[in-house]
Amino acid sequence: MKKKILCIFTIILTILAGCAKEEKSNIEVSDDEVGIETMEGMNYLVAGNDYGFYFDVYSKSGDKKNNDSKISVNNGNDNLYFMIENAGEDRQIAVQIFIDYIQVPIIIEGEMYQTFFVDTDKSFSKEFCFQIAETLDESVDHKIMAAMTVYSDKYVKDSELEYTTNGYSIALDAVLDIAGNTDQFIMNKLYNYENPRESYKDMWYGVLINTELQDFKRRVPNKEIIAQKNERKDFVYHVGGYDDCTEALVILCMGMEQVDVNQQKYMLFKLEKGKIQDGLVTITMPDEQGSYDLTGWIIKNPFSEEKTEINSVSDTWRFTINVT
Repeated sequence: MKKKILCIFTIILTILAGCAKEEKSNIEVSDDEVGIETMEGMNYLVAGNDYGFYFDVYSKSGDKKNNDSKISVNNGNDNLYFMIENAGEDRQIAVQIFIDYIQVPIIIEGEMYQTFFVDTDKSFSKEFCFQIAETLDESVDHKIMAAMTVYSDKYVKDSELEYTTNGYSIALDAVLDIAGNTDQFIMNKLYNYENPRESYKDMWYGVLINTELQDFKRRVPNKEIIAQKNERKDFVYHVGGYDDCTEALVILCMGMEQVDVNQQKYMLFKLEKGKIQDGLVTITMPDEQGSYDLTGWIIKNPFSEEKTEINSVSDTWRFTINVT
């Protein structure tokens, strides 16, 4: 009964604090759709979504991406593109690219970036051309995940909202199909599955990270926690709850860059239908004082050979780690 009450409470918090989630708009608007208009100066944001933001990644400049297709290139260092649209208020936006779920540097206009930051105004629509800065094995296809996070120059601890939220990002997961590679997808599982502390059922799904080390409750995290430089700090994870997923992969970031979790780049989970797992994840804190927002995503069925969909990825609740 307590878990059901907690679930209802979490939903209420999402409604109160997660308005940014409602602002997202990755809805494709085709030319033949009647009654749907885009905002003035925008290609994708729907009219009336006055405080929205939009993100997309694709391989052909100027083309509306087909949501039912993979991302196809001839070579691993070919041009790729992402589109950002923003409305209603000025926002700084961070863009991260992951190959096989490990963040890679990208090249934009001859400059290399681990994470690319762009300042957008209240009516912003721009396509960016980029190349992957690392050499890829072109004999196989790869997974590519592209993520944008808004308010990348702000910290949750300074937010006027009473609670944190999980509505700050849009992330897309797809197969990067490289021509001439016999059309095979091979991604090695670099790590073992996590060993959860407990597996349970409840009316919830996704990923949540908090510091409830005493009772492992699935509570929304505090907006700010304190840590020491170079400290190996433990957090609690809650992962799963899906009916259509047998495996999941979790990526976490601090300061808009991927961070090692349990001394590896990401966590892998073997899931049971409808069940949630909880356990511990250890993150080594930075060696410099400062504030770092923790962000992250959960990817369902990351090793699936299915190549016909570009999938939206769910994000975790974001909070600030103040390193002293």
